[in-house]
Amino acid sequence: MAFLFKNGDTTSMTSDTTMPAYSAAPTTSSAISSAPRSPTAPERWAACGTALAAMLSIVFVALDPEVRVRGSRAVLEAIAANAPIHQGVHVAESLFVLMLAHGVLSLGTRLGLSRPVVRFGLLAYMAGALMMLAAATFDGFVTPAIAAAWLAPNHDAQAGLEAIRFAGTTVQSFATMSWGLESIGAFALSAALSADSGARRRLGTLGLVAAAAPIVALAVSGPNMDTMVVVGILLTQAVWNLTCATALWWRDRS
Repeated sequence: MAFLFKNGDTTSMTSDTTMPAYSAAPTTSSAISSAPRSPTAPERWAACGTALAAMLSIVFVALDPEVRVRGSRAVLEAIAANAPIHQGVHVAESLFVLMLAHGVLSLGTRLGLSRPVVRFGLLAYMAGALMMLAAATFDGFVTPAIAAAWLAPNHDAQAGLEAIRFAGTTVQSFATMSWGLESIGAFALSAALSADSGARRRLGTLGLVAAAAPIVALAVSGPNMDTMVVVGILLTQAVWNLTCATALWWRDRS
């Protein structure tokens, strides 16, 4: 760091005491903040984990077995039979939720926790992640347990099917809240990212679009979401997660 030495208000000095003049451009806070910073090793690991979780979460959703039978007892039997695979998929999905949350937290830390928009974005996203963990736990473990319990003797299979439907409504409510909160958090973090310059600003703009898409889809479809809406939300979330990973990998300034 360069310093500019001054001698008070004195404009002249004695002939036997001279001091060379130093001139340097003042170092401002904006100049310091604009200095490039390469990502740290933990940030690179977080970026890799975020990208991996974004892609694998889509794959594992496709691996989750579907029940395509008719009749109350047949449905309960199919859910109980699929329980091991169903539970394994939801354990993996819960791990991916944690990996994505770690990446988002790393991005927020890098953007600066002193910024209100970053703190708000992190709180909203983490609340959404907790909702998704609740949905995965309920769908992966509570629903098969209900099916197994109502298959016992002296239990009405139709009543068990109604309990399964109620469980499905609960899972859908958790998932909807999760998508909404995560999208709000992603939008706030993208807004903070777009305040940067160069490639990071372009990433922030892409993030704003990807984060807004699920919110629009939820508002338009309401409680009656079909498979296409759900797939669209998952894909736009994957785009935002990959944007988050790229921003973590990128230097602060270009």
